[in-house]
Amino acid sequence: NVVNSNNRESYDELGKLLHAIADSSELNDASKLEASVNVETIRDQLALDQPNQTIIEAAWETASKVCTTAALAEYVVRIAPMITALFELASGKT
Repeated sequence: NVVNSNNRESYDELGKLLHAIADSSELNDASKLEASVNVETIRDQLALDQPNQTIIEAAWETASKVCTTAALAEYVVRIAPMITALFELASGKT
């Protein structure tokens, strides 16, 4: 997949989260689908030179709420700062 090189680490971490979602025995199929679709949406945005902050923010909010099980929370904790950094870059903050 093509991804903006500045976003490669976030993209890869989100891929790990996708695998963890698929493997989760704590999430039902509907929750897995909801989380996976939103994580894929974020990954799709990371391929762009200028990812849409509004789309990423909405997708992350939904995905992170679904991924509150103990096994998935570690991914959320690790990825959340990366998502925040994307917003800071978009707004010119560092």
